[in-house]
Amino acid sequence: MFFLSVLLFLTTALAVYIWRFYESTKRYPKGPRPYPFVGNLFTMNFLKIHEEIAKFSKEYGNIFTIYLPKPHVVITDFDGVNEAFVKKGDDFIGRSGIFPDTIFQNVENGGVIFSQGENWREQRRAALHILRDFGMGKNLMEEQVLVSAQDFLAHLASIKNKDEVFLRTPLQVFIGNIINETLFGFRYDYDNCSRMMNAADELNVLTEATNNDRPYLQLRRTIKEDVARALESYSVDQEPECLVQAYYQKMQNNPNLNYENLLNVCMDFYLAGMETTTTTLRWASLLFASYPDVQEKIREEILRVVGPEGKPTSSHRPKMPYTNAAIQELQRRANILPLNVVHRTVRDTSVKGVEIPADTHVLGEIHQIMAHSPVFKDGHEFRPERFLMEDGITPNKEAVDLLCPFSMGKRQCAGEALARVELFVGVVTLLQNYRMFFLSVLLFLTTALAIYIWRFYENTKRYPKGPRPYPFVGNLLTLDFFKIHEEFAKLTKEYGSIFTIYMPKPHVVITDFDGVNEAFVKKGEFSIDCFSNPSLELRTSVHQDKYWPASILEFIFTGDDFIGRSGIFPDTLFQNVENGGVIFSQGENWREQRRASLHILRDFGMGKNLMEEQVLLSAQDFLAHLASIKNKDEICLREPIQVFIANIINKTLYGFSYEYDNCGRLMKAADELNVLIESMRSNPLIFVGQLFPIIHRLPVIGHMSKGRYVDMTAGLRRTIREDVTRALESYTPDQEPECLVQAYYQKMQSNSHLNYENLLNVCMDFYTAGMETTTTTLRWASLFFATHPEVQEKIREEILRIVGPEGKPTSSDRSKMPYTNAAIQELQRRANILPMNVVHRTVRDTSVKGVKIPADTHVLGEIHQIMAHSPVFKDGHEFRPERFLMEDGITPNKEAVDHLCPFSMGKRQCAGEALARVELFVGVVTLLQNYRIEPAKGRKVDLEPIFAGILLPKRQPLRLIPIVQ
Repeated sequence: MFFLSVLLFLTTALAVYIWRFYESTKRYPKGPRPYPFVGNLFTMNFLKIHEEIAKFSKEYGNIFTIYLPKPHVVITDFDGVNEAFVKKGDDFIGRSGIFPDTIFQNVENGGVIFSQGENWREQRRAALHILRDFGMGKNLMEEQVLVSAQDFLAHLASIKNKDEVFLRTPLQVFIGNIINETLFGFRYDYDNCSRMMNAADELNVLTEATNNDRPYLQLRRTIKEDVARALESYSVDQEPECLVQAYYQKMQNNPNLNYENLLNVCMDFYLAGMETTTTTLRWASLLFASYPDVQEKIREEILRVVGPEGKPTSSHRPKMPYTNAAIQELQRRANILPLNVVHRTVRDTSVKGVEIPADTHVLGEIHQIMAHSPVFKDGHEFRPERFLMEDGITPNKEAVDLLCPFSMGKRQCAGEALARVELFVGVVTLLQNYRMFFLSVLLFLTTALAIYIWRFYENTKRYPKGPRPYPFVGNLLTLDFFKIHEEFAKLTKEYGSIFTIYMPKPHVVITDFDGVNEAFVKKGEFSIDCFSNPSLELRTSVHQDKYWPASILEFIFTGDDFIGRSGIFPDTLFQNVENGGVIFSQGENWREQRRASLHILRDFGMGKNLMEEQVLLSAQDFLAHLASIKNKDEICLREPIQVFIANIINKTLYGFSYEYDNCGRLMKAADELNVLIESMRSNPLIFVGQLFPIIHRLPVIGHMSKGRYVDMTAGLRRTIREDVTRALESYTPDQEPECLVQAYYQKMQSNSHLNYENLLNVCMDFYTAGMETTTTTLRWASLFFATHPEVQEKIREEILRIVGPEGKPTSSDRSKMPYTNAAIQELQRRANILPMNVVHRTVRDTSVKGVKIPADTHVLGEIHQIMAHSPVFKDGHEFRPERFLMEDGITPNKEAVDHLCPFSMGKRQCAGEALARVELFVGVVTLLQNYRIEPAKGRKVDLEPIFAGILLPKRQPLRLIPIVQ
């Protein structure tokens, strides 16, 4: 009893916490969905937090909330940050006051960076006064920078091999000596600076892993030793020579200044000054090496204004507009802070009309401003000219005003003045004396890479606009391939119904009916080969009962612009022979294989009516199996439906079927096919191999990108080959064929284009395409009917009225059952199981809706988007058969029927469409004629799909109630 009480208490407490958590989120600006206890910690990549914030900014706007797990309001545009930190600075003046911000504080609320309230004002005021005295009055600060610059030059001169110089340590000591001289009054020699470099390394380790206290303790000990050294022989009546001495002097008559805060102020300036300027100058060396033209322009200005041997001073800066612009662009492009220091609101406030509660952590993201502000167009480029007007002299005020590497407002960097001097003197000193290049091999690789990138982006201009691709990977890292249909829907809203994605090979995506119809029907329906015989008569897909002379059709239709297939892996995976079969073949062989297959299926379906008989026999076996199941209160229909459909496929292809109690071989093949497709969809190396097929030949990578999938199809190939052999075992061509294999083999005798390898491929195509598609659609049918009993009843009433309680449904019944037909059409539309269509390829330069598409382009005609988001299907997420009927409930709604395209469109639409339609009709009628489908007792039907190449329903039990006749 005690245990149950504790469990009840904990469950209640958890439920209350979760309820209060989600209620609390309503107080903050909208952002990515958080989860109790963890917020967004497990859904964000903190190693690329700046990229995550950029994505959220596009989705949620410039003000949103992330939960770490404490709510942090993020502001990503200049106007918002300016309003918060400048115009309403006092509202956002606080700091978090909690770990990890407090790890650097020697005393509670100590120092400048992470303190708040009155102590922050006193410490900042004192530190700024001291720095201002050094910088303006005695000019000590600039002298220290120049002295350190000369030591830096002397060290570089002492390096014998300048062909390979790693600048990290020289730059670290250059900046470290300025910080040390400013704070403590001493500097390090370059050949005896291990203590400084250890401190710098400890600082880096600490910022990467704040759960490790050891680097912090060592750093605090170093600061304490250096402060003690600065004060060792100093008395307050002496002239101070460093910040420590000046602060100590002010301590004597200001009770708000004390030794613990002195240690904290030194820690703050050491933390903020040591790595930031060093890192920016390291970026400078790389960017200048990458942009020799910028180097030369700066050097020309240096030699003209400062001279070859002069020392750069503040007085030179106004005369050097290009150098200033280059340093500004360096700060903008280096953009070294992916996440700003946390502010905290001290009262309820708002930014741009968005309310923010008191005591909220706020991040003013200067990184996003400098990377993505519209003022900094093409922000990934390094272009100093953006900070100058057209005359090359006058600063571009708009760009300069938006540059904020030191943050904004009252809490912006206190060491800004020193950092500006360091950057100016550092850049000028380096380029005045040295020209920087990469190593020759690296230069070659860089040049080759630059040419590739340039050609890559030049090539993108040939295709319709879409999301920005990246060299080598295209959009592979920015698209969620497990929800590719949702990605396409978002991209359609942003770029329209025709756009390009790069996987990394360019794929033009068409997402509206008119576009797909123009591409695959009007410009893809008829083969040019057909027009070579003027007397040949063809039948259009729109008017199945009308024949038109080919000479007339030649003027109406454009030709097979989109008739091609990719011809590359993974499309070739299922081909037993190069360009074999129906689905993934192209050219003359595709025409021959498709024509032969359709003739055979048409013979079975129309002449001897074998196809419908096979479906009806399989349906009776299906019913018998369901009847044999004793407990119908919880039935998972996946296996019975799989065997029902697979037996039709098997009987059609090979002439035999499986028993329900002996179908392990069949289910194993189906499961292997699902595992194969799911594994391929989640592997980006497959797509990379389309652009760089050489990776398929590399060890390990080749196996991961292709080899393992070839191995995975071995079992399926073996099954197909065994079944074909079984069908032909006792068959001779003079016998009447009873299955597709025998009929195809018979045609082989008089058609040289048909052969055994293509037969295997045709069987593979019909097996892979027919096995899962109709099975999955019928599984969705059982779920939709369980959740919509009123639809079930309407269908059942029509079945009992037309077919009768014990009759067998046939094709002749379909025309008398308008509501059943409408329900099946709505089922296909709503199930919408193909998130991405099979790739077409343009065989010549063409266009769709006036948008040009080059020859040899992969094209995706997204039937999923048409059936999910077409304006014809309003409220597309609802399951509503009535949308396919007119108001009289009998006449088909032609517009809706015309837009329904589950089998794709045009000449490359599904060759097994006729069989699939019979399977769906007989399957639905047979099931609802005999059973009422309901959710299992105590369970709710889950309609969220699983992405596995196709959109599968989740396995879940249903209740079948026999219809009492």
